[in-house]
Parts: sequence; C-alpha cells; structure tokens
Amino acid sequence: MGVDFQIIRGGFKLLSPKIAMQVTILVIFWGKAEENRCGKAKMIDNFDRAILNIVQKDNQVTHAEIGAQVNLSASSVRRRLKAMRKAKVIEADVSVVDPGKEMIQAIVMVSFLKESPEGYSAFKQQMIEDPSVAQCYSVSGEVDMVLIVNAPDLSSYEAWGERVLMANPMIRRNTTHIVWSRIKFSMAVEF
Repeated sequence: MGVDFQIIRGGFKLLSPKIAMQVTILVIFWGKAEENRCGKAKMIDNFDRAILNIVQKDNQVTHAEIGAQVNLSASSVRRRLKAMRKAKVIEADVSVVDPGKEMIQAIVMVSFLKESPEGYSAFKQQMIEDPSVAQCYSVSGEVDMVLIVNAPDLSSYEAWGERVLMANPMIRRNTTHIVWSRIKFSMAVEF
C-alpha cells in the first residue's frame, strides 16, 4: 500500500485513501528558534548561519562589513544579531584569553564513588561557583565529570586539588592532565 503525503508548513500531512483520517507529522529542525515580528517562533535561516559563521571568528566586524559579505544591509544584520542574542542562539560576546600565557591549565577527570542526584547537583554547583574551574562537563564513559581548571602554578593547582577534590568524600578518583601546549582551540559551531 502506497502512502501519499502533502508538504504543509511545519511538516507533512499523510493522506491515505483507505483510512478516513489524516495524520500530521511534525518535523523538528535542529537549531534554536527565534521570534519574528509577529511573536511567532521561526528557525534561523541561511543569512543567520552566514552571519554566525562570521561573528564566531571575529565579533568585532562591523554590521556593514558583515552585510557586504552576506548581501544584507547593515541594519538588517544588526536586527538579526539582536534577535539571535535575545533568543540565546548567541549566548555571549567575549574575548578569549590564552591561559598558557599567565597560568597553567589542567584537564581533570573525576569519578564518583557513589552516584546520586543530590551528589551530582552539589558537585555541579560547587564547580559553577569555583573561579578556578573554567569548564565542567558531565560525560558518559569511565569518568563522570571532566573539568578544565586554571591555576597560576603547580603548587596552586595542588592546593586546589587537595581543598576541592581530595576533601570531597563523594569522589572515588581524579586524574589530572597538565596541558603543555594548545594545538587547536575553537568555540565556533559550523553552520
């Protein structure tokens, strides 16, 4: 039995001659929605993607320069950037500093002794509040968390490890890898 379908806005409508009902299947697109002028959600389009690819490399490029590259007016670029910031497609505009110039960086793998929602929540909150922790990831596999930790020197890192990791009875094991050099670092998401 063949199935006919008709493309409609936001999905497909399946049409079956033998069944007296229609089923609508919604198509979910990858990406974040933003609100258009009418307050309805819309997905980012190819212009937005092109703008994002530019500002991820250098967010100090002028709206006019971006517009020239993507064939939009400067005011259109400004409106699109504002909408993407409001919708949290763009989470932040920051300056990225090379930690290797002023401090050491450690990649720390943490395994918990006993897993519990309360323990995870407490550890996550502690990592969020700790200024030495630049990044914290909950991961699958042999370890539970991966941390990126910055410290002025090895003795400062050691003191942090004793105070934060070794003092925590929930942690079974932690393994530290000191970063010698950074081969590649990018926060860009290709569109």
